[in-house]
Amino acid sequence: MPTKFQLITELYDQTVQSVTGSYQSWTGFLRAACYNYKCPFDDQILIYAQRPDATAVLEMERWNRRFGRWVNRGAKSIAVFSDDGQNCLKLYFDVSDTHASRFARPLPIWTMQPAFEPEVIETLETTFGDLAEKENLVDAVRSACHNAVADNFTDYLKDLRECREDSLLEELDDLNLEAFYRDALEVSVAYMLMTRLGLRADDYFSPDEFAHVYEFNTPPTINALGIATSDIAEMGLREISRTVMQAQRDQFFANRTRIGYDGRTEQHETPHERSEQHGGHLQDAERLSGAEFDDAQRTGGASGQVRGAASAVPDEAPQSALHQPENQRQADGASLGDRADRAEDGGADRGADGTGRGRDGGTEGDRSHALDGPDEQSPAQRGGTGAQRPDLRLTTQEPTEAGSDELPAFVDHSGDYVLLDRLRADCDYFLGAGGRSEKHLWAGNVHAQIKKMRELYDALPEKPEWLTMEQIQGYRKAMLEKRNFRENLCRDGFTKNPG
Repeated sequence: MPTKFQLITELYDQTVQSVTGSYQSWTGFLRAACYNYKCPFDDQILIYAQRPDATAVLEMERWNRRFGRWVNRGAKSIAVFSDDGQNCLKLYFDVSDTHASRFARPLPIWTMQPAFEPEVIETLETTFGDLAEKENLVDAVRSACHNAVADNFTDYLKDLRECREDSLLEELDDLNLEAFYRDALEVSVAYMLMTRLGLRADDYFSPDEFAHVYEFNTPPTINALGIATSDIAEMGLREISRTVMQAQRDQFFANRTRIGYDGRTEQHETPHERSEQHGGHLQDAERLSGAEFDDAQRTGGASGQVRGAASAVPDEAPQSALHQPENQRQADGASLGDRADRAEDGGADRGADGTGRGRDGGTEGDRSHALDGPDEQSPAQRGGTGAQRPDLRLTTQEPTEAGSDELPAFVDHSGDYVLLDRLRADCDYFLGAGGRSEKHLWAGNVHAQIKKMRELYDALPEKPEWLTMEQIQGYRKAMLEKRNFRENLCRDGFTKNPG
């Protein structure tokens, strides 16, 4: 029986082989990839194959720790290849398969609005140079993609030349190969940007414009096309993301200021009418449009959390040209300067030139994925200890006296509050719909669960209002009560131990 890793590898091979076979399949992939543009091409392929409607994916632990969101019970994961080079998988979950906890943080997910078009066009021109056409957003995107591809496609051209054997590109001379590659990249990158900007890209492209894409018909050439498309599109979408999110913030504060001014004016003129006329507007002003997902998406959510682990596969990986060691690749001539400075709402950027070997010998960026990145939260917000957080250290010393030049140590406990709430929710589920099954407990058994809750509670400088040590003791008693009763019956010989 094939392992999970082998099944996912077969799915990857099949999807790569067919993704450039038609206009529908390639544009379907582009529509899925544009929302997960920070993921590497391999991940984008597997996301498209398993959940083409996914808009923001992360591993469960990162949903929990970074954004305070729980994965819905019964949610189906998206399996992708692990980064460690072993025959392992890691599991993503889409944002639609999560729900907010009481400690949920805003999601850095942006939504384009017509009012932001001038800023986006200006950003495209600043990033990619003078635009030949910029009368509207569609023309600006196509001109920007023309410039971006012209400046960067040579970074990937050498790999394409070396891997085109047995493909429809094999008989092309160098000049025609460059033209085919450039044209395929231009329409593909433009399609991704337009789709992510909320435009109906199919209204602006015809299948004939993608004719050169169909010539990439072997896994190595498809990877050469896909990796370059993903990398160049990411350059543009990161800059667009930064611009749109800033515009959303400016709009939010402008609306808040305006509403506050209107409210003060109304209060001065007719104080008794203010609450009726402005209450709804003040409430709406507290929400940043497009920056957060509505919790109405929490279908199937439950109090307990679903735990999933990466599937370690000890078997030898199937022999395939799609599994090659990753080697760093240096590329010259990138006009966008140091791409490592371009971190946006997800992940640290690539290395010196942002490229590395893909699964088929193509170039691929070492990008972190989806929402996970430095611009969503500052290091001080993310928490953590040790070498990664030299500024945060636990201390057993008494606080310094007033007037001392030495500042007291600061410890970020936000992650502890989130985990404690998770453990409490697990206990509720255990006692209710979970049927007292320990598999639903984060710690794996009742004693370890209660011990961890006590440990976290004792370490918190400010105790939560929603949980007390007495309640933790109550959970322990309720969770062990039925077990102790059964154990006493078994010991006294009144019943047979089913184990």
